[in-house]
Amino acid sequence: MKVCGIVCEYNPFHRGHLYQIDKAKELGATHIVSVMSGNVVQRGEAAIIDKHKRAYTACKNGADLVIELPCPFSCANAEIFALGAMKIMKGTGVVTHLSFGCETDDKELLEKAAKATGGLKNSALVRELIRQGRSYPSAVHEACKEIYGQDQARVISSPNNTLAIEYLRAAERIGFEPEIIPVKRVGAAHDSNICSEGYASASKLRDMIRKGEDVSKFIPYNYNYDGISDSEKFSSLAFMRFISMSKEEIADLPDSNQELAAKIKTLLEKGLPKSLEEFYMGLKTKNITHARIRRVVLYGVLGIKPSDFLLEPYARILAANKKGMEILAAAKSKSVIPISHSLSKLRSSGVDGRRLSELDVISSAFQKLCLRSYSSYPSEFSIPFTIVDS
Repeated sequence: MKVCGIVCEYNPFHRGHLYQIDKAKELGATHIVSVMSGNVVQRGEAAIIDKHKRAYTACKNGADLVIELPCPFSCANAEIFALGAMKIMKGTGVVTHLSFGCETDDKELLEKAAKATGGLKNSALVRELIRQGRSYPSAVHEACKEIYGQDQARVISSPNNTLAIEYLRAAERIGFEPEIIPVKRVGAAHDSNICSEGYASASKLRDMIRKGEDVSKFIPYNYNYDGISDSEKFSSLAFMRFISMSKEEIADLPDSNQELAAKIKTLLEKGLPKSLEEFYMGLKTKNITHARIRRVVLYGVLGIKPSDFLLEPYARILAANKKGMEILAAAKSKSVIPISHSLSKLRSSGVDGRRLSELDVISSAFQKLCLRSYSSYPSEFSIPFTIVDS
């Protein structure tokens, strides 16, 4: 059994994701495990569709088993996002391969870039570039170009390659040695607003879905438009939360600091912004990226602490098909982390389980509050995992 792990958000699942799964199988994988973000995602907002629906869709379209990447890892920066996912894959004891989408499928080049990035992380040159006003990603890119040359710098400059590199770094850090299956991206680029050859980026599709446009040629299943989240729906939650927080409390949030905290308080004291986007743009500077600001705001709303990133993850099963059940049967005797579909059981697995389940409940409630319309929603403790006939 060659079990290939894929880290994903499927926000929403589209033809590019199907292509990656098919390619991984073509290159030798017999079973696919998708470690998928829960109800909050890395761009610092609620998932457009509930995680249980996304997991079901994935298992109907090529994935065999979907395990949740829990909050806080799912909405963290690339390094923590990747580390949480790799810990889950290694912890199951059954993942033998790792596949990821990227702009190059040259394994050697990616591995060299991973080593270069690791060496630069806390280097004097990167610190000096940040002091000069560059953002962290920009500083690392410039330092890589100066020390390792343009080819390596080009590899780390792509968002897709950035995540691939973080997966490799995280795997090495924890002694996880899967066989690597890089899949070169096809069609539209990451976050592209252009549709290409039947492919569209997830960000483009989210925009189309929220506008009520037809996405059928980009999504390989019959799409249900019910239950769509809207990022602006959480503006009132965000503004109220940060008005009630002190500058010190804001500065203590993950990825925050005194400078950002002061800007947030000053901006809100001038009056409420018209939108979240206006709020974000009012906070953005040369060395504080838009993505970092979105995450800090989400951390404040959800109550995420720096210590939450040190929690050891569990593996919550969201959906599985017949082959997924084969993976679970193998993991039963090999897993070294708690693995279950039951959130109650996972909550009882220890101190880390209690805190992760608490954040899981909070983030799921948050996603429901961001829906365009809702009346009620079931408890996360009562939702069973889905067995899919594929």
